[in-house]
Amino acid sequence: MKSIVETDTKGRKKVLNACTDPCAIEKGMCLIGGKWKISIIYRLKDEPVRFHDLTRMLGGASKKMVVQRVKELESEGMVLRKVISDRPVAVMY
Repeated sequence: MKSIVETDTKGRKKVLNACTDPCAIEKGMCLIGGKWKISIIYRLKDEPVRFHDLTRMLGGASKKMVVQRVKELESEGMVLRKVISDRPVAVMY
């Protein structure tokens, strides 16, 4: 179905037959579109990283921001969090 843009007599535009389902690219951008998310995924792509090391790798991101973004990625199923019960206790992503 093709979208059509019509202009009324007052110059206002209206879209007919607009697609309501997001395409794959839009879905992907919704998942990784937040600030720092791509950088976090890039740092975690090769091996698990401890939280403090991840924060250091990102440089300009605060710990609060990293926690928020990692929790978002975890809730979306893109990051797996694992608590290691050795001494000292470690949290790996």
